[in-house]
Amino acid sequence: MSGRWSNQRRFEGLYHSTYPHIAAYCRRRLPPDDVDDAVAEIYTVAWNKRNQFVSADAPLAWLHAVGYRVVSARYRGSKRQELLVERLGRESQRRPETPEAKVVASDEVARAFSMLNGLSPRGQELIRLLAFEELSYDEIATVTGLSRATVRSSLFRIRQRVRPLRDDSDRSTL
Repeated sequence: MSGRWSNQRRFEGLYHSTYPHIAAYCRRRLPPDDVDDAVAEIYTVAWNKRNQFVSADAPLAWLHAVGYRVVSARYRGSKRQELLVERLGRESQRRPETPEAKVVASDEVARAFSMLNGLSPRGQELIRLLAFEELSYDEIATVTGLSRATVRSSLFRIRQRVRPLRDDSDRSTL
């Protein structure tokens, strides 16, 4: 019985320490109306698998892996809905402006997001996990299910691809 209470207390501590990170992760990827539901879904999974969550070597990375799947599922659901609307001949529903689009206030930021949007969805997510979530290659590998070597080489190729698009002053930002 004390083990159960210990896990519950550990879960509560982890919840409070990781919530700001997970909420920010969702805000950067989803329309504002979807953020709270996605965060709740992520922590519901964590609660249902609390033994795995509280014993994880990197609980935040564990949550990011869950978040990656939740956000991906929401994107797929959104895409299916758009295709259905198109198929039925109704006017396409415009997705709410993304958090990134709202933040774009300068030419440099706009150019950076333009480069990001030019990448594949997987490349975009790798850059977001590295730059926005500040995860290590090992943590990114845990989140995405890729090997560390694949993460490292993918990020190297992305940097090589966008290098010609950047001018000399931007080289240290990506």
